Amino acid sequence: MAAKLEEEVELCLIMLGKTGAGKSATGNTILDQRLFNESSNASSETKVVSSKFTRFDNFIVKVVDCPGLMDTDLKSGEDKEKAVENMGKAIGMCNGGVDAFIVVTKRDQFTAENQKSLDALKSIFGDKYCDNLIVVVVGGDTFQGDMEYEGCGGKDFHTWCREQTGPFRKLYDDFNDRFLLINNREKDPDKKLKQRREIIHMANSLKKLNGKYTSTYFKKAKALQDKLIVEENLPFLNETIQERLGLLTKDLLNLKKSMSGSDRDKFLQKVDDLKKEIREKDRGTGLLNKLMEKVKSVESALDDVEKTHTLARKIEQLRKGEAGWSNVFKRSTGLAVVSGITAGAAITGLAVAASPLVLGAAAAGYLISVPTYAFNTCEAMFSYKKKQAISEEKKQIQAVKEAIESKVKKQTG
Repeated sequence: MAAKLEEEVELCLIMLGKTGAGKSATGNTILDQRLFNESSNASSETKVVSSKFTRFDNFIVKVVDCPGLMDTDLKSGEDKEKAVENMGKAIGMCNGGVDAFIVVTKRDQFTAENQKSLDALKSIFGDKYCDNLIVVVVGGDTFQGDMEYEGCGGKDFHTWCREQTGPFRKLYDDFNDRFLLINNREKDPDKKLKQRREIIHMANSLKKLNGKYTSTYFKKAKALQDKLIVEENLPFLNETIQERLGLLTKDLLNLKKSMSGSDRDKFLQKVDDLKKEIREKDRGTGLLNKLMEKVKSVESALDDVEKTHTLARKIEQLRKGEAGWSNVFKRSTGLAVVSGITAGAAITGLAVAASPLVLGAAAAGYLISVPTYAFNTCEAMFSYKKKQAISEEKKQIQAVKEAIESKVKKQTG
């Protein structure tokens, strides 16, 4: 009776690490073929996400290679945004999810900067990715030679790891049962086979133990991803938005001099555009809230500018009214229309006493003779009240102007 064929198991591995760490070379070791371009230079060969697959034992293994996060040419927020995009593509290439993240590092080059890289990876993938992480240390071809040179011939890799300090020791303490030393230059077929089997079987064990890392986990980590991107973009965003705020402030100061309806609409459109841009760049992190408050402060200052124009128009109307009232008296030599007397009485607070005949004449709209002293008294009282009103309006304008200046200083501070 023929032996039953063992069911094939699909595995998906994502290669991670810094430029020149050996991601592509390790991928080729797993594939047992030189399918990824390799480089040990400062510039990475891997610029786009790519995947290859192989069959090994009863496994169908897909290996996904992508640019390293916080790489030599991935320091800006814009580049990190691209890195997050690449990671999303890499996960999308793994049907059903990722079985293992293979973090590749050099034995003698894991520094505090590398630790930051791992922290950045956690910001992208969330806590769950640590459950599916394997650390592959390259440089196995020189390990024994180095030990012999140091007088420690025969020392095994894990003993050496436990003797280390600093970032490398922390990494080992976190993932010691998932720490592998490999030689990507190995020529011996049996040793090459052993290396492949170690990595693939460890990935399968993680799959059984912790399950796959799916796109659902990646989406849940979006808040951390956005925070990482905005933090890196923050210096640039602060500078560019402050420049835009400066231009808005200039527009506001110009509106203090003169303002039409179209000028107001254009200004408000610029404010709305900037607020929309800040909301988009903030990604819901709240890191740009201070900048948003400054924009709102400039926006609210527009109301104060409108108040100054309204008060200025009132002053102008009062001045014109005073001149008109005085001219009526002077031209008439003490004669005025009833509407003028009524207005003057209302403004100055004078009580006008008149005989029924006079009132009747006034009601009929006839000119009424007013003694010269009455004219002088009425004119003086009117002028006094007008000056009081104008003075009060000026005080209000000054208060509004001071409020505007305060808001301008606040948003430029």
